[in-house]
Amino acid sequence: MKELEESIKYFNLVFTDTLVSEDFSKVGFDLDKKKVNYDNCISLYDLISKFNKLYTLFKKEYRDLDKLDLGKNVEVLDFSKFDSFGDNIRFLSMYINKPTITNYQNTYLYLREFNNDICPYVTNNINMFDKDYYNNLVDLDKEKVKKYLDLFEKYSLLLDLYDRLFDQMIFGDGTFSIFSKIKSENDSILNDLENITISIHNNPHMSIGDHFQICVNLGDKLSIDSNNSTIRLGEHILKSDKKLYLKVLKSIYLHGRYLNNYCNRSKDNEKTKLKSLMNIDNHY
Repeated sequence: MKELEESIKYFNLVFTDTLVSEDFSKVGFDLDKKKVNYDNCISLYDLISKFNKLYTLFKKEYRDLDKLDLGKNVEVLDFSKFDSFGDNIRFLSMYINKPTITNYQNTYLYLREFNNDICPYVTNNINMFDKDYYNNLVDLDKEKVKKYLDLFEKYSLLLDLYDRLFDQMIFGDGTFSIFSKIKSENDSILNDLENITISIHNNPHMSIGDHFQICVNLGDKLSIDSNNSTIRLGEHILKSDKKLYLKVLKSIYLHGRYLNNYCNRSKDNEKTKLKSLMNIDNHY
């Protein structure tokens, strides 16, 4: 369908950083003569597929991990590793509801390693001068803590992508946008991830625009959830099937810089993360 192909090309020209949306309003603009620059880009299908593969690999290793008894609901927030004035530091931060390691109703746990010394602590992450602030060391099995840090360091790319795709606007310029939402039990990567929904919009001034929503079931095998997917071109909803939804995901590309958060989109970072993602078969 010509209208669909043209819509996909408009999306690609913007999402790959080939053009900006204002370019389409310039005198003499000819869509047929414009070529999309796919350098340092990834298709939406490959992005979802690579993320899902990372997740399934992680899930198998996490299942076999000698786990800490931390609380009823545990959400992993972030992993970080850095060198500071010769010191080697690793952090894994978690949010715990109804923790077993402290008497608070909920808490933040930091599994911290400082020059190979394991020293985990809990805190409420409020202003340290507040009368209710606390920061307490907790006694946890150091070997288990180290295994947690090793595992989440290995899958730090997965955590970055999960944070980026969980419930975010991946790209938006006021006219074109991509949104992503991951559905999981208790919104935690430690539980089974059910699906990811990609929503793509084109909202030109004084026009209905084009709107795609494609839901993909995650797990051992990717599959399209047609009941929660739709393609609308202007006022018309296309009669679509799984094959068409899959084609759209494979046809729309995203520049690597948008895999990073807004404050961290340098040229070096976009290439490193994209390269790591595209080469996961060689590293995991």
